[in-house]
Formats: sequence, structure tokens, C-alpha cells
Amino acid sequence: MGRDPVKSVFSGRVLALTIYPALSLLSAYLILGHLFEFYSPLRSEYCSPSTKNGSTYALPYTGFQRLDYELCFMVSVFHAAINDSIGYTFLKYFLGTSSIYIVLPCLEALRPPNAAGDEGRLGRSLRWPASWLQATQVVTLGVTMPVWGLVVSLVRMQDSTAYLEAKEDQKRRTGADNQENRPAIPTAHDVLSIIPSVVFGGALPSYAFFHYQDPKITVLWQIFPIYVFLAGWIYRRLANLAHSHSTTSVKDASRFILIASFLTSAYFHLIIVWPLFVSGDVTSLQQLFLPAYSPTPATVESSVVAFLRYDFHFAWISALLVTFLTVRFQSVWHAAQIVVVTSVGMVLVGPGAMVAGAALWKEGGTLL
Repeated sequence: MGRDPVKSVFSGRVLALTIYPALSLLSAYLILGHLFEFYSPLRSEYCSPSTKNGSTYALPYTGFQRLDYELCFMVSVFHAAINDSIGYTFLKYFLGTSSIYIVLPCLEALRPPNAAGDEGRLGRSLRWPASWLQATQVVTLGVTMPVWGLVVSLVRMQDSTAYLEAKEDQKRRTGADNQENRPAIPTAHDVLSIIPSVVFGGALPSYAFFHYQDPKITVLWQIFPIYVFLAGWIYRRLANLAHSHSTTSVKDASRFILIASFLTSAYFHLIIVWPLFVSGDVTSLQQLFLPAYSPTPATVESSVVAFLRYDFHFAWISALLVTFLTVRFQSVWHAAQIVVVTSVGMVLVGPGAMVAGAALWKEGGTLL
């Protein structure tokens, strides 16, 4: 006998409303707590007229003194990280495996509404992925993702229930599925527009940041969500102007993007983490991934790295939970198998790749 979908959705909602608020509070406490801890020392060390290395990041970025004052702090966070040997490696790993955090909001934005066509305010908020991505620059990725995950979980569970109820209602009234008022679905070009969004909006600005290590380029990097939006919009406009019709299906396009994100994240995991595994460098592995438990890190740089480390962990945990809370498992044993495979995959290919892998599994699995 199958599970009652309404009961299943209700249980999922309760779980989401229990896990995500707790995760949000914990992420805000740990991530923002570390930020407030190094806020003044970082400003003193990097934004004063003369820093310890003879240069300063207190530059006229915009010409507006108050705005430049805040931008100096944002720039200093990332430059303090790359000035630390562990921080440089970790930030390279973090950014190299983070394409999935652009891909997921963009895919969710394209997902059609339920059969009833009623999204509600929460559902409409998912239609603007650039806004969510910009929030990651303001209040960090690790604080934003639990909130985004909660919204996705609640909306997709609501969609599942509404879809089933609307479909059954249509069958009772018409004897068949009503195709006439079914909501429009995205085209393959809509989905494929995520590729230039990731490449030109995420990858190239991140590469420029690492390659040039110029504070003015770092400032331009902070508005990468605008580049994400523009790159996708330009691609869709060009496709429409050319009257191009892709032979690729929407599902195949989605799978291709998720596979590409999986492979990219796995690549950075293999070239950065696996050499440490092979050489048995446990200390470096701990410094890269384990949260710092010392309340007073030795340097400003190490405190910034601790801040980024928490940011990284809360991001992948939140993104992974979205998959587990919005898909219907066949049984408890099936769920346990997925958890074991995911845990092993974390070690082999890394969290970023496993978030992409889990999303790929969901796209080809029981999603309505």
C-alpha cells in the first residue's frame, strides 16, 4: 500500500520547519559571530592609511566615502584569506566547488508552478535567483542557503500536494487531464542559459580575483550575481532573436548542467584534497576543513579562514538537505542507502560534487 502523499508532505513540512530554522540560527551565530570577532582588527590591519605591508585597501572604489569604507572591509576579508597559506588553498577549493550554488537557484527559478498555477509569495521569490545570490554577498552564503532551502522545501512540498489535488480534481470533472490551462514550462534554451551564467557570472570573475589579486577587481567580483543575470538574459535574447529551437529536452539540459557542475567540483577536490590524502597530511586536512575551536585565533587571517570555513559547511549542508526533504524515498532502507552513498561520496569527490550528484539523482528520480 502506497504512502499517503498529503501525510508525507505534512511530515516533510514539519521536518523542514524544524531543521532549517535551527540551521539558520546556528549559521548566523557561528558565521556572523566570527565576522564580528575580526571586524575591528581587520579594519585596523587592512583599511588603515598604512598597513603592515605598506599598502592599504582603503581606496576610492566608487568616490562615495561611506560606501568605499564598507567596500574596504569586504575586500579585506578575501585578501586576508589569500594572504594566509591555508586560507589561499581553502578559498581556491571553496570557489572551485561552488558552481552548484549558482546552478541550484537558477534551476529552481525555472521550475514550472504546480498544476493549479498558484505559487504564492514564497514561490514567486524563487523566480529571482540573482536576488538570492546577492544575499550571499551581503549576509554570506552559509546564512543565506538555510533560508533558501527552507523556502524551496516548503514551496516544492506545497506544489506536490497541489499538483496531486488539482490533477485528481481535473479527472473527476473532465475524465482526463486538462491540457488547456497547464502552466508554461521552460524551454531548453532557458535551462542552457545557466551555462553562460556560471561561466561569465561566476567562473571568470573568480579567476580574475585569484589571478590579479587586485582590490578593485575584488570589488567588481562582489556583484557577480548581476553578471549571472546578464549573461543568462543575453543568451536567451540571442536565442530568441535567432529563432533557435534546441533539440535537447529540458530534462537533458538540466542533467547536463548538473553533470558539468559535478565534474568541475570533483576536479577541484581531486587536485587539492587527494594529494593530501595520498601523502597522509592529516594536519593540513584538518586545517582546511575542521572548524577552529579556539575562541581567539592567533591572527586576523586565521580568524577570516575560520569564518569562511563555517560559511562553506553550512552552504553544502543546507543545499544537500533540499534534496532529501523534497524527494519521496521508497522506504527507510532506501533513505539509509542514499545517506551512506552520499557520505562516501563526500570523501571521494567532495561536498560540492555530492550536492550536484544528489540534485542530479532527484531530477531523474521521483520528482513530479
